[in-house]
Amino acid sequence: MAWLELRVQADGSSHAQLEEALFAAGALSVTTLDAADSPIFEPDPTNPPVWPHPRLVGLFDADTDKRAVEVILLEVGCAKPHQLDWEILEDRVWETEWERDYKPMHFGKNFWVYSQPVDEPAALTLLLDPGLAFGTGTHPTTALCLEWLVARQPAGLKVLDFGCGSGVLGIGALLLGASHCTFVDIDDQALQASRNNLQKNSIDSGRFQLVKAPLDNSLLKAELVLANILSEPLIQLAPELCASLPRGGSICLSGILEHQVDAVLQAYQPLLDSVEITGRDEWRCISGEKA
Repeated sequence: MAWLELRVQADGSSHAQLEEALFAAGALSVTTLDAADSPIFEPDPTNPPVWPHPRLVGLFDADTDKRAVEVILLEVGCAKPHQLDWEILEDRVWETEWERDYKPMHFGKNFWVYSQPVDEPAALTLLLDPGLAFGTGTHPTTALCLEWLVARQPAGLKVLDFGCGSGVLGIGALLLGASHCTFVDIDDQALQASRNNLQKNSIDSGRFQLVKAPLDNSLLKAELVLANILSEPLIQLAPELCASLPRGGSICLSGILEHQVDAVLQAYQPLLDSVEITGRDEWRCISGEKA
């Protein structure tokens, strides 16, 4: 089965009107994309912003009357003829479509993240399907944490993966020999993705637990904390995350932009020794040991 996809250039002021018009014209779904590479970091979830130059993508049945759709959009004045770009979209197995451009990623000597086992001598492969959760290893923040984790070699440690997303960090710790990991997230879909990936990697159920935040602080006890979230919650959670560690326990924090490092350090430096900062592109990772 094929579909029709209509891409329409917009601006921030006409975004809502154009989205409404696409649905009125029969769109089955409407997706907003950034047409000008204008990233928005840490948006307010209660009032999500719109990119200054958005591109809206409407998905239609294959037998849709394209001219009728265009008439609706042009009549409300939120689009011009040259801004309408139709494309036939062939049906695919959408659940696995992400794998087409997903390449095996190498961290440390022999640790890999991929959707299937890597055929390399002594390769340890973390099998991953992110589902609807964040974390494939491709984003700089995830990669920074994985690089730190592989170098740290958490064999025998109890781990806390706070804001687990797909579970990639906690599962990585378990595959590297951690004795147990507690996966924590506020999103049910993230916890389900973590559960699916734990099963995919044949992790014994006695070695992990999945917990929805907020939670009883007694569940947070760990010898190693991984938290790849955002700077503001990291700052707010500093006392709680550090309290979960014994003296000398390790912590790895990411999701921090370069200009946010000082604010995060202000919250954690009094609680940590041996603080280190690593970076990739505009993102930073802060690690240390509990003082």
